[in-house]
Amino acid sequence: MNLAPYPNVQVRTQSALAAQLPSADVIYVCVGATHVPAEFLDALAIGGRLVLPLTPNERLGCMLLVTRKSATDFAAHIFSTAAFIPCSGAPDDAQSKALAAALDAGGTDRVRTLRRDHPDASAWCVGAGWWLSTQQ
Repeated sequence: MNLAPYPNVQVRTQSALAAQLPSADVIYVCVGATHVPAEFLDALAIGGRLVLPLTPNERLGCMLLVTRKSATDFAAHIFSTAAFIPCSGAPDDAQSKALAAALDAGGTDRVRTLRRDHPDASAWCVGAGWWLSTQQ
């Protein structure tokens, strides 16, 4: 295994949605998800980064970078289009439709933060328990 020499790296062969994840500095997801799972956000250490293909069902999506700034604050940046196979256990039709509508409306370059409270007028895309905001 290429990562075996690195004592600070753990590779686990399990569903990231099936168990509580340990605190992590980096979470890289290599399957498309219709939404941002709370499990991933909860596992991020302060300063930790999540790279996630945020993809509606059966169409192109986007690559999302989330950086945890504090216990409750997350910076967010969409940096590319993306096409990935779906994440087993993570597709959600309602969130897929909301994401597809946001992508169709454009404005991915305006996304600045991921929030977990109640959406306001700065919402670019609203999911269940998370939303992407165009404000800092």
